[in-house]
Amino acid sequence: METIAVKLLSRYVIAAGTMAFELEKPEGFGFQAGQHTIVQLPELKYEDKKGASRPFTIASAPGAGTLLIVTRQTGSGFKKTWQELPLESEIRITPAKGELVLDQDKPAVFLTGGIGITPFRSMILDNYHEGVETPLTLLYSNKTAETAAFHSFFTRMIKDFPALNYVPTLTETNTHHNDWNGEKRMLDDAFVRDYVNDLTVPV
Repeated sequence: METIAVKLLSRYVIAAGTMAFELEKPEGFGFQAGQHTIVQLPELKYEDKKGASRPFTIASAPGAGTLLIVTRQTGSGFKKTWQELPLESEIRITPAKGELVLDQDKPAVFLTGGIGITPFRSMILDNYHEGVETPLTLLYSNKTAETAAFHSFFTRMIKDFPALNYVPTLTETNTHHNDWNGEKRMLDDAFVRDYVNDLTVPV
């Protein structure tokens, strides 16, 4: 398996139980929004039956100067090791691949929850940076506002990107969110029908 050496540039909490890892982008490293790479750590500090490598979707746009990987901290040996790896440490990644890519000429509706937001962040950012005005609808479900990675990012983005319709929802309705003005229900068939006018076309 071909791998490329990169450095871990930064690491920060992006939502409750969720970490963002910013990696050096190798010269000539290209990818399509929505594709993934396999991250390989030099060695594991903690035991992990799945080994020292994992596939992750690239959350940054293809035109960004670095690569952003976002993952839930599940407590696995791999993720605990990565979380404690010193900055500037060398890890290895594979060339990007995957068929979950967007046709920028066609409107799209994204239905996702939790950490599944990562490929759609890349796609939406790519359209924004490229000046693509094709309508995009993002329906995004999370248990609580604290676990919603990139919620504030998309809330700000819609002010500058009218092609994006962002509809977040929370599913733990017994949790009090005094500052939450969005939906508080399951992302189900009825939810989709409320926000997608004609299901025979994307939007």
